[in-house]
Amino acid sequence: MAGANRAAAIRRIFAAYLVNDRNFVENALSDDFRFTSPYDDNIDKPAYFERCWKNSDWIERHELERIFVEGDEAFVTYRC
Repeated sequence: MAGANRAAAIRRIFAAYLVNDRNFVENALSDDFRFTSPYDDNIDKPAYFERCWKNSDWIERHELERIFVEGDEAFVTYRC
């Protein structure tokens, strides 16, 4: 998938997060998905959903600031 397509997929994942469409997000992320944030370091997909998804209902909105894609990796900055 080209970088622009991956960036578009990331935007769709963030949109699904806002409407609590967990099924979409689970299907969009690969089984070897890894997530890192200031609070989580290189957690796997099950840990991501355990730690991060349960808090999705408190987010009223978010603004994507930057999406950097290189190969199979992406780095996203956003404001909640």
